[in-house]
Amino acid sequence: MFPVDPAAPTPIERAAAAIQDAPVPAIGRIVLYAPTAAEREGRGSADYYPAVITRVWSWDCVNLHVLADAGPAFAVTSVNFFLLPAQRSWRWPPRA
Repeated sequence: MFPVDPAAPTPIERAAAAIQDAPVPAIGRIVLYAPTAAEREGRGSADYYPAVITRVWSWDCVNLHVLADAGPAFAVTSVNFFLLPAQRSWRWPPRA
């Protein structure tokens, strides 16, 4: 068993630091949207679709215009940011 470093950050502290370092949501920014199974029907089978922020409610809740692989684009409202993968949530794309 390894000794525990009492100065090491907890998982919650690491998540909070990641949020603080994240970009601020703003209208026009591109994010990734995790669609529900129903939203995927007829639009491709991707785990994430690119989306444009169309309204910012708070640092973690936005409205999106989602660009699907196939089929028409669609809008979703009041979508929450996620730290862990979840359907009907958004996240920042990885840095290139």
